[in-house]
Amino acid sequence: MSGIGADMDPEVLARPTRGRERHSGPIPPRQQPKRRRSKRVWIAGGVVVIALGYLVWEGLGNALNYYQPVNVALADRAKLGQSEFRLEGMVVRGSVRQVPGGVAFELAAGGKSIEVRNSGAAPEMFAPGISVVVVGHLAPGRLLFVSDQIMVKHSANYVPDTKHAGPQLAVAGRSG
Repeated sequence: MSGIGADMDPEVLARPTRGRERHSGPIPPRQQPKRRRSKRVWIAGGVVVIALGYLVWEGLGNALNYYQPVNVALADRAKLGQSEFRLEGMVVRGSVRQVPGGVAFELAAGGKSIEVRNSGAAPEMFAPGISVVVVGHLAPGRLLFVSDQIMVKHSANYVPDTKHAGPQLAVAGRSG
């Protein structure tokens, strides 16, 4: 054979060139410049850091503001709007009454009080004169907190019920 490329391998000549010069060696794989690759890594890393920062901020915000006392919630009424939050206070004695679909009562803290309407059943330990946290939102245009959950606050100290306790059981091998 004579002419251009007569001494080259026919398989190499048959390969598409994609704008490259024909040569007899293997075609190197297409590589992205290191600058472009490192820029993408920095951008992806930045997005991950921002997302993690947002999650930490939201988590801490919810943990730090576990509940609002009645007086603070009423002072921040405009800022709270109809957003859901936890409201803490003491159940006012003589204010608890059954209403269709739930229970209504007055909650007080810091010299302020608000009516609470809770949908559903109140917890077993719920009673006038105890401290509770209710979850819900302020009703628009009224001094009313609409709740769907009541959490009874209680002491972390266990006090056994000695009035209804059965006979003491002796542990084998011990004398008391």
